[in-house]
Amino acid sequence: MDEDAKRLLKMYELMVLTRKYDELIIRLIKENKIPGFHHSGIGHEAVPVGVCIDLREDDCLFQHHRGYGYCLAKGLDPGRLAAETCGKETGYSKGKGGFHIADPSKGVMGISGSLGACFPLSVGAALTAKMRKTDRVVVCFFGDGTSNRELFHPSLNLARVWSLPVIFVCENNRWAITVRIERSTAPTPISDSGKAHDVPGVTVDGTDVLAVNEAAKEAIKRAREGRGPSIIECTTYRWRPHAEGYPYFGAEKDAEEGQKHCPIKSAQERLSKMKVPATELEALEKKIDERMQEAYDFVVQSPYPAPEQAVEGLYAEGRVGS
Repeated sequence: MDEDAKRLLKMYELMVLTRKYDELIIRLIKENKIPGFHHSGIGHEAVPVGVCIDLREDDCLFQHHRGYGYCLAKGLDPGRLAAETCGKETGYSKGKGGFHIADPSKGVMGISGSLGACFPLSVGAALTAKMRKTDRVVVCFFGDGTSNRELFHPSLNLARVWSLPVIFVCENNRWAITVRIERSTAPTPISDSGKAHDVPGVTVDGTDVLAVNEAAKEAIKRAREGRGPSIIECTTYRWRPHAEGYPYFGAEKDAEEGQKHCPIKSAQERLSKMKVPATELEALEKKIDERMQEAYDFVVQSPYPAPEQAVEGLYAEGRVGS
């Protein structure tokens, strides 16, 4: 097997892992084992995998709420991820974060409490990397709806003024909860948003993991070399409702169209043309199925936090006087 096939096979494995993990979370929701929301990333797998596969462990990312591919591609454990989502003590934040997953040791900085807060946070992390004279890269993932938040353009501006190593990755699935993109966003590519700030941008097919990866490699190289920020817009499809349990609000046709552009199936077809045996893909899928069952068993057997743990790690600032 040549190097190109090996590389695509690794991407394929991460995408299948991401898809099956998403299905695991949906299973846990149906069994009433998750107290909060889940925003499915099924159909989006090529974006986190295509970007994150070339990141180092010390590179930082700020992910958004749709799916867990960012965390899995960065090496986080599926069992602990699921435990956190279920509010279990064995989760990455001892069950306090829910889908707000964070593991700074792997460069996963978490999800901001308000959509759009990821923009200045990523700029701050990139400024830290530059001031410490490292070549670390920061990636900020966000959706098309979040591109309309007031913090986007000021963050682009500062990233360019200070020539910071940050990559803004827009995961454009054409829906902001229930609002279609044509009703909320000007009809120019979101990747053009950086033109006013002299930040280069590119729009790629977000269902094609190789197209995403090519754009990401160039942006990562640019950032590491100190040439500043960039924008990658990845167009894709939302297969599921905004969150599990929600109605589709008119997005059914997009879901149907998205299934015709499955990133996993596309990679599978490419691997077949590269003469990778179907038996190897089947064995890989079986291995991932076993890993998901182990994650499920881990979650079910994990304890909930004790009541007194609710205030652990919480701090308040005290003031003297009025």
